[in-house]
Amino acid sequence: MRLRALAAEALVQGMDFVAFGTGGVDLRHAGVCGLSLGPEGWRDAIWPLPHVVMNPVHPSPGADLAAAAALRRVAPFTTSRIADKVAVAGLLAASPVAGHVIPYAGLDRAMAAVEGVEGLARRVGGFLAEHGSAVAKPARGRRGRDIHFLIPERSGGLRVRCRSGERPATVDTVAAGLMARLSAGPWILQRFVSSRTRDNRSFDVRVHVHKDGEGEWTVVRAYIRLSEAGGLVANTCCGGYQGDPERFFAALKAEAPARVEALRALGLATARAVDARYGGALDELGVDLVVDGGGRPWIVEVNTHPQSRHHEFERARLAVAYAGHLARRPVAAGEVALLTG
Repeated sequence: MRLRALAAEALVQGMDFVAFGTGGVDLRHAGVCGLSLGPEGWRDAIWPLPHVVMNPVHPSPGADLAAAAALRRVAPFTTSRIADKVAVAGLLAASPVAGHVIPYAGLDRAMAAVEGVEGLARRVGGFLAEHGSAVAKPARGRRGRDIHFLIPERSGGLRVRCRSGERPATVDTVAAGLMARLSAGPWILQRFVSSRTRDNRSFDVRVHVHKDGEGEWTVVRAYIRLSEAGGLVANTCCGGYQGDPERFFAALKAEAPARVEALRALGLATARAVDARYGGALDELGVDLVVDGGGRPWIVEVNTHPQSRHHEFERARLAVAYAGHLARRPVAAGEVALLTG
């Protein structure tokens, strides 16, 4: 669906769209072998080197990476990756949207190796003492999976809720579990911000943003993600639903238009703040927000290459326009000049 949407939109905007992999790149003969969409469907063809490369998939090490690196020398790429959740939270905490960053702490293998399980337990216990309930999750995207909610009890104990169920725990057992998981990558602790409906459904707001034909950030789509009753996370890949934000907030008796506009504005401001730290090299982000009981929005995380299953054509319109912007952009000294046809 995504490829077809991009190809169709490219025709509308007067551009050629060719789907190819690194194996189809022939720099020696200045061409690529790929698929283009015509009246009779997709067809193989040999094309000149592209003016712009849309690169949502990171090439694997080896030949793929070498081909991509060579191609970068002759054409701009649209997409750049960003750092993990801990690093992004840190840069946002020093940006104009700092007041909306959820208090957090980063946990990594090096720290755990030095401090051991006891030191990790002190960190987790101190965080819970300061912030109350917390959310622990991998710092690198897992699409809502492997999230653990740490909920202190009045008795002094602790309960851990995750997709597999709920169990009693202690800070020490939580630290021991984290110790084992940190070998696979860093984790982040965030203060738990309750964002729930009256019928006990958790919700968040995804603001999908993309640069347009002028290179400016704009909203592709803002939508509610709503869990089933009692659900922990609202990601659609974990059984959540998508919906219209204005109708959703109207049902909550909130000032829907103003609330949605404020969330869209925060999504754009967050994208600009992250992009500024990457030298303007980003093209597309998914900004996830929650809203606490007082109506204050908080930034949960920022994702590159967000899914757009239900709005591929809206995304394609901006993605193709932005590719055209890159192709028309003035070339800096030392860069290869590539002109649009």
